[in-house]
Amino acid sequence: MIRDPRHYRDTAMNALASLVGDDGKERFFARVPKALMLAQQRLAIAAGDEKYALDPFALRAFAVEQDVNVIATWTDSMLSGHAFEIDVVLTANGDAVHYPSLRLWLMEKRGAYLVTPNGDGPVIAIDTRGVTAVGKPPFRSKADRLLGIATGQALLQRITFAGSPYATPNPRNLDR
Repeated sequence: MIRDPRHYRDTAMNALASLVGDDGKERFFARVPKALMLAQQRLAIAAGDEKYALDPFALRAFAVEQDVNVIATWTDSMLSGHAFEIDVVLTANGDAVHYPSLRLWLMEKRGAYLVTPNGDGPVIAIDTRGVTAVGKPPFRSKADRLLGIATGQALLQRITFAGSPYATPNPRNLDR
């Protein structure tokens, strides 16, 4: 975990790391400004914001270079209420596959997953082993999918922006 989170991106990285349950080490790289490295899971968690941009096209190269899976998100303090988009890069045999614009799907007793907003794309499980692609979606219906995504988004919003002047959603930003 980032011991002294000074920015919302640091808090977002800690929130995602808490789903895995490991205490990673904060490291700095050329391709990714800052990452939380979780060695046991071969996982890097990165986040960007309006001050430290995170290039989504560099994530794949970073994953192959470091031989890790990557979870990346972006925060914008002026767009409270925005959807947390999460990119995942899974590596295997010196190659990597990039899954962009996923949402955290969270449901008690069923776990945490990263899914596409419309539910027809890949499903990535996130747990103490790290991140892995799974074949079957965790939701049973459209309502179940939307409820899980809303729960995941609310959790990330609360953890990341709680206690700040940006914690109250600005209604004009809810559909971005």
